[in-house]
Amino acid sequence: MVGLGCATEWKSLGSYPQVIETMLDVTSEPPGSVYLGDRLVGNAPITVPLRYQRFVERRERKVAYWRSQSVFSLLLTIASLGLYIPFGMIPVDPEFDVILEDRYSGAEFEIFVRAEGFTPFSSRLILHGQERHAVHAELRPEGS
Repeated sequence: MVGLGCATEWKSLGSYPQVIETMLDVTSEPPGSVYLGDRLVGNAPITVPLRYQRFVERRERKVAYWRSQSVFSLLLTIASLGLYIPFGMIPVDPEFDVILEDRYSGAEFEIFVRAEGFTPFSSRLILHGQERHAVHAELRPEGS
């Protein structure tokens, strides 16, 4: 049996957000308390999961296949004086695909590291779907 196929062009079904996670590794010298915004998450060194959304585009296309049994088809074509069409079209469910977009929501985070007697460290993070992100805070003594 021989199989051939055809498919229509991909058609967008729209975008939707999907929750993703980046692991944030925080170290500091000297060790200090780590805050995300105003929430204490622990003491450095620490690894914290940061969850936010990445948009994905869902798309579909219609696919159809033709199957042909060449010897059987030839015999039926001859027997029917050419009226038999030597292939059959078999529709298949639509095929779906997902494409990751470079668009994020809720991917900005403020991080602070505080230790007594030292000037607090702060940093604004903007994440882009990376698996891990590292921050090292060098705290300076107050008044220096």
